[in-house]
Amino acid sequence: MSADPTGQEPTTPVNIKQITVTERANFRKCRRRWFLADLHRLEGPSAAMYFQFGQVMHSALEAYHDPELSNDREAGQVYVARADAARVVFQAHWEAATAKAQKELGFLWSYAVDEWDAHEKLGKTMLEGYFRADVMANTDIGKVLATERRFRVRIPGTNGYLTGQLDLLTDVGPRGREEKRAWDHKNLSSQHNSSLLDQDDQLSGYAWIHREVTGETLDSVAYNVLLKKLPVSEKTGKPTKSQLFVRDVTYRSNKQLDEFGRNLAKEWEDMKRVAANPDEAYPNPSQFNCPGCPVRQICVAMMQGEDYEHLIKTGFVIGDERD
Repeated sequence: MSADPTGQEPTTPVNIKQITVTERANFRKCRRRWFLADLHRLEGPSAAMYFQFGQVMHSALEAYHDPELSNDREAGQVYVARADAARVVFQAHWEAATAKAQKELGFLWSYAVDEWDAHEKLGKTMLEGYFRADVMANTDIGKVLATERRFRVRIPGTNGYLTGQLDLLTDVGPRGREEKRAWDHKNLSSQHNSSLLDQDDQLSGYAWIHREVTGETLDSVAYNVLLKKLPVSEKTGKPTKSQLFVRDVTYRSNKQLDEFGRNLAKEWEDMKRVAANPDEAYPNPSQFNCPGCPVRQICVAMMQGEDYEHLIKTGFVIGDERD
């Protein structure tokens, strides 16, 4: 259950025991955002919606790539069954998320309802475009081995843990030779940039976790990127010519994963220190970090010496714990 904030979150230490693969990027981007949004879980009207949108899209894709349906390549109605299953899951999860947000946000719901409605339509149309484009994709998803597999691993030499969830684990090898690939689903507003994919730290994190838990090094890791675009233009009614999704594949060697583990241990100590000392959760304002930040209003109020406590208590809620 979510709770009401105290307004004292910016000055309240947090004792952390674990971190996630995804929140580490927020820590590097801006310590204040990480401290308030990830540790104290402060959410404004839009923040809750964006988080739930990602969760619901993940659930729909999990249903679409369900192993029992996805691997039955010879079934004539397999595509229809997969798409129908994903539609049902999306609708059920979105309705549940909407009802929960309306209850938790109270009077703030009136500021958020239009955006929730718009994203419901966007999510449905994104999925329809994905269903159609997936059939013609140049990069086959492969034989599905597992979906939404969660791991928890002790960080080397520390008392902390790193958690992560592999959205999709597939076998993309030729017949008779297994070749495991981990996929991470992404929903992006702009075009995916693959120029630094070979150094992408999030994919390294998933590969490292998988190796630590199973003793096996993945053959490859990849992003399955759904772009926030409509498959049919609202202006012309014609199919869009731009890409609706991108599948981007890269590789990680054992040396890279060893380096990741060493750096992770150092980063954990930094994160633990900042969590225990709120004064070290300083902001990193820039034209790249601030747009879309879920706690931007709080940060501005703090920098300008305004009453951020009242702002937090009247404009934010504390979201559910995210494992």
